[in-house]
Amino acid sequence: MTKRTLIVVGHHNPDSYTNALATAYARGAEAVGAEVRRLNLYEMDFDPVARPDSLSSSSSTQPLEPDLQRAQRDLEWAEHVVFAYPKWWGGMPALMKGFIDRVLQEGYAYEYGPSREWIPRLEGRSAHLLITVGVPQPQNGLPPGDLSVKGALESIGITPVRVTHYGPISKPADPCYDGWLQEAHGQGELLM
Repeated sequence: MTKRTLIVVGHHNPDSYTNALATAYARGAEAVGAEVRRLNLYEMDFDPVARPDSLSSSSSTQPLEPDLQRAQRDLEWAEHVVFAYPKWWGGMPALMKGFIDRVLQEGYAYEYGPSREWIPRLEGRSAHLLITVGVPQPQNGLPPGDLSVKGALESIGITPVRVTHYGPISKPADPCYDGWLQEAHGQGELLM
């Protein structure tokens, strides 16, 4: 049995440690038979700014670019989604946030029922957040895990959502880096 896995990388630098972690996770998943697709946001062509009235696919005046249409198809295909990104200024980079705002819109990721009840539309998937941080957890003032992203994914039916932090990331390269890559590889292997 294979597990269809989509990896979304939200770091703008292809040589970043975040990208290395995503690659290690993908290799671990492939080693145990998972089918892996990858979206590198830095390679995609889309406007990350959600324009007025753009959050509903049924009434949007901002049509999705071809790369975002492909991303929605990849999400539909996936059984497991990995979001790899750095935590900057207490949150994800603008490119990742813009991707989520544009792709996970009403009519696609969720809808409202007749009584305005929230109906998730991406059930049956799990997720894993691989988050690099530049400062130790106690200094960044936020709880472990990106709770807003975790909650958002759970609200559209993606559950369970695991969160793994790697850091603090520093320059020059930390001796822990190789061990963290092995850990990410191992977490990819756990898919099966």
